[in-house]
Amino acid sequence: MTHKFKIYGKENCINCEKIKQICIDNKKDYLYFTLDTDFKREDYKFFWESVDLVNRQYPILEYNGILISYKLFIKEYLNEFLAIK
Repeated sequence: MTHKFKIYGKENCINCEKIKQICIDNKKDYLYFTLDTDFKREDYKFFWESVDLVNRQYPILEYNGILISYKLFIKEYLNEFLAIK
């Protein structure tokens, strides 16, 4: 099975918990990766450098092969992800 949704989060992150709960509540399959356990901050330095300061919030989400910050995902892709027309 190919996971179309990946969450790169960190410990004690309220946004990370919120997006996992959204997935669970809506029966969306996802993979969760934890900072300093499954990946290092340096692994995504290129990503954070491309995101404006206002939108730099964990988790980093991979949706349809695109990396996006939590805040941008909620603003731009949540309805599409949940199949809301």
